[in-house]
Amino acid sequence: HLTQGLASAFRQVQGEAQQWVRLSLSSVGRGGNGQRIRDDILHIMHRHKVKEVKGTWMEEWHQKLHNNTTPDDVHICEAYLRFLEQGGNGAAYWNYLNECGIDRERMESFDRPIRCEPEDFPDKRDGLIADFREYLRVLKSVHSGTDLQTAVAAALDKISDEAKQRVGYVMGNSGSDAVLPYVESAVAARVAMQSALESKQGTELRDVLYLDLAMEAAVRSAVEKCAGSLSGVDAASMLEPLLKNLCLSAGDNAELCYCLKAWQALPRAILEGGWPSKDEALLATAVVDRLKRAVASMSESITTQVQPVAETMGAALDCDQWTIALFSEEVVRGSPAFPVSLILTSLDPLLREAAELGAWQVVSPGESSGRVRTVDALHKVQHEVWKEATVLVADRVTGEEEIPEGCVAVLTPDAPDILSHISVRARNEKVLLATCHNQEELQELRAQDGKWVRVATTASGSLAYENAPDDSVSSPSSKEKQAQSWNEDKRFQMDVPSWGGKYVVGMESFADGVVGSKSKNIASMRGKVPSWIEIPSSVTVPYGTFEQVLEHGDNTEVRSGIASAMARLKEQQAGGACDEILSQCRDLAMQVHVPEEMWKALTSSMSGAGVDWKSSNDAEEKDAVLHALKSVWASKFNARAYYSLQKARIDMEDVRMAVLVQKVVN
Repeated sequence: HLTQGLASAFRQVQGEAQQWVRLSLSSVGRGGNGQRIRDDILHIMHRHKVKEVKGTWMEEWHQKLHNNTTPDDVHICEAYLRFLEQGGNGAAYWNYLNECGIDRERMESFDRPIRCEPEDFPDKRDGLIADFREYLRVLKSVHSGTDLQTAVAAALDKISDEAKQRVGYVMGNSGSDAVLPYVESAVAARVAMQSALESKQGTELRDVLYLDLAMEAAVRSAVEKCAGSLSGVDAASMLEPLLKNLCLSAGDNAELCYCLKAWQALPRAILEGGWPSKDEALLATAVVDRLKRAVASMSESITTQVQPVAETMGAALDCDQWTIALFSEEVVRGSPAFPVSLILTSLDPLLREAAELGAWQVVSPGESSGRVRTVDALHKVQHEVWKEATVLVADRVTGEEEIPEGCVAVLTPDAPDILSHISVRARNEKVLLATCHNQEELQELRAQDGKWVRVATTASGSLAYENAPDDSVSSPSSKEKQAQSWNEDKRFQMDVPSWGGKYVVGMESFADGVVGSKSKNIASMRGKVPSWIEIPSSVTVPYGTFEQVLEHGDNTEVRSGIASAMARLKEQQAGGACDEILSQCRDLAMQVHVPEEMWKALTSSMSGAGVDWKSSNDAEEKDAVLHALKSVWASKFNARAYYSLQKARIDMEDVRMAVLVQKVVN
């Protein structure tokens, strides 16, 4: 009903509203079910009684899947199947991974590293093989094109012969090195499907919409895979089909269509990837600049509309702060605008060189004054807090960094994508961000290290700077910036919850200062939803319980270790040493002894609320429950949480974690 309702809404609205309907439909479409990936690995482990024990291969892979599943997981699953099918042959496991370009170093580089060797379970081998073959199908539905296959199977009889021909080429050439004809065919298929999108109704319309979304995703995936190998003006030949793709998806696409027409009107030498003359390059640069503004405007529009909603809903649902902060950015980066921005990033410097234009490429315009600081890499100082306005000259900017607090401008020889994390943040925070393509001019700026300069973007799209007296920081704009960012006395006011004397509370006690927003929201639904909607039975380990458990005699060493680590953390403030200390805190939290009276209270409350499992006396089940509980407590010491707390001026020792316990919905 939901997907058909969205398809009906697509038919009833126009323009930008259609764009939002498409986005909504893509989030509930067939195939790509990331949640099922996380759920099914747990089902397999529980079905075969494989313990969730730290220091085992299965648990390490489970943690990686839960944190961030990637295409590597398809090959890891295939390698494990070969391991099992060959009687626990470790060589077969590693040989297959190496064939897929995955070595031990890569396995250990994941956010949740896989360091252990795979385990063999001779008595469970046949069942595991059967389950992991099915699990491989789930992984491939997300990462290996099965989603496209499903969409094609459902909609092929509902589209024109021309569209079928184009779709056939895309299906037959998935993974081909010939990316340009693949992208052109996928976009041509989308164009040919427009008549079906305009005429079909109900389920047929929904199926064609899914196919259109699948073709859009195929284009994005193909371009992202080859973006790094596109050299110079070779990227020019890719821009036209990508612009068509973007125009087909964007609701308010008038400016994008004008950009497409302007690009198509350029000399054929440019469109076909040839080296342009100066005049041709000037024409192309003008179009690229206009297109960059259009893409940036689209990005800002999405951010403006989505981010306030994300912040409101995220706070109400007690989501992690970092997920809320990145939400609109991820929506932008998942859109058809992102492949266009990748090509523009590759193409723009060469066109500027051929056109003999200036040295600067402005990503986020502005005017600021501050003290110059030179660094070799932005990521090394991204968590610094400067008390004076700072103009940062960074040799390396990947695009994924945070902007340090107190930084008013970032100047770099790197060319971060216009939709990268730092580009979006710079525009939102009104921080000047620009790329310099002239090493001599950049060296002049480096020579200003420690001096005050005033930097500003010019009407011609370049950047100008001049030395300024130190007291320029007292200008009104700088004072405002200081008041917003560097006021040491400005702290977020937060009441620290105290432990209420109970290790576990039921839904009747879900209240402010006792449990988190997620628990409270579940309790608030009682009596407000129809009877056919079941509210999951829940209990919660309330705020302050972790701190209370630390006071237990068996946790003296753990408590002392965490206190010592927190003292060292306050001395470090930021950097690699902080990350290491936080990791130590997480390890210590996982070693906490849960007193028997708490375990009895937990099992009794869960049983009374209907949140039961096979047996509270089962040692394996107890280990699994306590591991999950302590994992939530340990998450307090995540690096992202720490740096977010620093920016909000919140002492990490004031943070309390509540743990919601409920059945997983099947």
